[in-house]
Order: sequence, then C-alpha cells, then structure tokens
Amino acid sequence: MMEFPVFKKINIKTPFQFSIVAFFFLYVIQYPVYRWLYPEILLIDYSTETWLLAYGFIIASCILFLFSLQLGLAGKNIVILPQSQIYNLNFKRLPLWLVITIFGFFAAWSYLMVELKIGMTIYADFDPLPFKMIGILFYGRLILQPLILVIIAYSFNTSNQRWLIILLLLTIGAYVSYASGSRFVGILFSFPLLVATTGKLRWLIWLLGGSLFTIIATLSRNFYLPFVIGGDLLQIYANEEIQNSALENIWLLPISYLFGRSMGINEVLMTLSFGEITRTFQDALLQLLSNFIFFIPPGVSVSIKNIYGLSDDAFGGFGLDFFSNYWVIYGGTIPTYMIGLMLTGWLLGRTYRIVMRMMFKYGMNERFHVFIFIVLFLLVYEGRSRLLLYLLIFGWLAQQPIFIRIYKSFLRGMPRTSLRRSLIHKSIPQIGGN
Repeated sequence: MMEFPVFKKINIKTPFQFSIVAFFFLYVIQYPVYRWLYPEILLIDYSTETWLLAYGFIIASCILFLFSLQLGLAGKNIVILPQSQIYNLNFKRLPLWLVITIFGFFAAWSYLMVELKIGMTIYADFDPLPFKMIGILFYGRLILQPLILVIIAYSFNTSNQRWLIILLLLTIGAYVSYASGSRFVGILFSFPLLVATTGKLRWLIWLLGGSLFTIIATLSRNFYLPFVIGGDLLQIYANEEIQNSALENIWLLPISYLFGRSMGINEVLMTLSFGEITRTFQDALLQLLSNFIFFIPPGVSVSIKNIYGLSDDAFGGFGLDFFSNYWVIYGGTIPTYMIGLMLTGWLLGRTYRIVMRMMFKYGMNERFHVFIFIVLFLLVYEGRSRLLLYLLIFGWLAQQPIFIRIYKSFLRGMPRTSLRRSLIHKSIPQIGGN
C-alpha cells in the first residue's frame, strides 16, 4: 500500500500574537494600573523628552524583536511519513502507581533543594556542588518537571482518575511554591492544570491553582524560608512589620504580583536616565558574547542594583522590564543591544520551531504549542536567553539518527511491555523541513 506523506504546519500565528499582547500589557497597561494600585508610592517625574525617548526605545525594540522572532519562526512545513515513525507516544497513560511515584520523586527533589538551600528566590549564597548539580536541580525543576506534569495531566484529562491527578498537581505545585518562594516557579507549575481536564472548567482550575501558588510562594518568603536559611534574612524578610504587611489583603496578592512584578515603562525611564552601562565598546561586546558563550568572561559593567541607586552589596535580586534587562545584559550600546536582541528573538522563534518539530516527530499532540511557547517566552522574560541556545542544540541533537539508535537500543533493554511495543517501530522517520 502506498504511503502518503502528512504535512504538519507549525503554528506561528499564536506565538507572534502572544508576544504582541505581552508587550502591550507591559508597556501600555501595566503602568497606569500600577499607579492605581499603589498611589502611595512616589515615582520620579521625567521630562517630556525622556518619555518620548523611552517610548521610541520601546517601539524600536518591539519592531526589532518581533521581526527577529518572525525570522526564527519561518520555515517549511514538516513532512512526516506516518508508517516511518519509530516513536508514537500518543500520551498513553502510565500506571497510577508510577504516576504517584513520579509526583513523590518531584516532591523529594524540592525537599533536597531546601536541605541544600538552593533554588530559593531570596537566597543565592549557597555552597557549590560538583558536576553542575546545582544547574541540573534548578533547571530540571524549572523546565523538565512542569513538562512531564503536562504530559501526565493530558494523558488523564478524559479519565475518571483526572480529579486525583488535579489534586496531585495542586499538591506538588503548592509544595514547590512553598519550598522555593518563587512565584515564577509557581506559575510554571500551574500550567499542567490547563490540560488536566477539558472544557471551560479548566480555566477556572488554572486560575485558582495559579493564584494559590502565588499566595503560598509569597508567604513562604516571610514565614518559612527565612527560618530555614537563618542569618540576616530573619530581620529582612521575617520581621513583624513585613509579616503583617504580607497578610494584609492576602487574596489580592496575585493581582498585585501581576502588576507589581511585571515592570514596564517606568523601568525604561529609569534605565535610560541612568547613563552608561559599560565604559568601553569592548566591555559591551564581552557582555554580549558572555551571555551566550559560557567560557567568555563578561566585561566591566554596572549592575541592575546600581540603576536602582543601590550598591553592589545591597541584599536581594533586582530586575528590570523586558527590554531594559537586555539593554543591561548586552552592554548598553546600540550595536550590541541590536545584535543581542535580534539574536534573542531569532533563538526564541527557532527554539520553539525545533521543539514543535520534535513533538511532531515523536507523535505528540500539537495542541501543546501554546504551552511550549509561553514557557520559552517566560524564560526570555526572566533574562535567561542563554538557555535558548542550549535548548535549540538539545532539540536538534534529539532528532539525529545516532540518538535515535541509542534510544532504540535503550528500549530494547526494557521488559517486554505494551509501553515498549508502542515506542518501537521498524524504521527511522523521514522528516523534511526545519
């Protein structure tokens, strides 16, 4: 029987639209709502010329980034010969005992990170571990765990056991938020709730879960983590005044976090009014290169703390808005910023494309494209653009014949189960496009 190819078209419209909406929220909506929520906070009055410069910077940056994103997203359709796939995961449900074991393993993972005092949003003075274990633990929880939970949740979303899975997702999300104090991590762990059931109810469950994780992470920073870490953090984060402030209007924490943590035009005004980020173009170039090539040392540069008017010794982590972060990261000169921002946009689009290509190749459902892009976008938003390069390389390597053969050899060593039979097919996939 003749085998006809299947053409898979990668959705590039939704990522582009999501980016536009995100920038509109950050640079148009965020500032007036922030002023409304916090009228007691006095902000600097900038001149009309500074405002015009700031919005000119934002508009130019948006155009440059979106153009580069479009270049990264562009490409041919993916061509798949159905009978030639060696994998066809189809998200078959794992046994419930194995699912519960995975949730328990993820909980133990976060418990270990608490014991080692790593992965806590208010503390970075931890002892290094050999073999890059800190990075494995940190980014494994940040990226790999939510992705695995999404796959598990999706495989059970029409099962009678889906409510148990939802309960487990709420439990692990709450614990990870509690153990890390990171609202960003809590948001990532809320995404599996979106696919844990079907219909409009899933949006309500996701909203409630995300809000719960945000509240738990915020309270953990004042009532739990300082006592685990000890030292000066008890006076900084766990004094009575701050604890009382955290408990005040506790149910509004998700809204205040959304508009308070997401920075916008005010941070652009502050950054552009600061002055030079690096003293020489060589330092700016080193800043750019060191962001993507780990063995290149960064140039001499001011820190974000300095832009806030603080010394480098000031306690805590500080961040700016989307574009200001990269203005600092890429050296604060127009040439290095343009190159870095274009490379970031292109990497975001290309990484999304190659991950989607890998999903098609492994027989996964393309409905996950929104989740995949949002996670990648949030990594960029958090200033972790260097991770895109490594994800891009990993996604490309995972589709090469030598890794396919390794994967098949591994599966041949598994016990003869229905899962093993569903993962192995006779021939190597023939896929076109990039």
